[in-house]
Amino acid sequence: MKGWIGMLISAIVVTLIGWKVFGLLGLGVGLFFLAVLFFGGLGAIQEDKLDELKRREYGKFPGDSC
Repeated sequence: MKGWIGMLISAIVVTLIGWKVFGLLGLGVGLFFLAVLFFGGLGAIQEDKLDELKRREYGKFPGDSC
């Protein structure tokens, strides 16, 4: 999840730079990129929670290495 936060911060910086350099087009592209990261991050957080619930219920999870 820490990587997701770093990507979100970098996307905000890229959005601001794009807005200053390219105007509204840069802002639009940057906001689209932010939306994709935001909803992708929400999906990743929910997937982590689901994996944790499966581990609690079944013990080991098929994706576990040990």
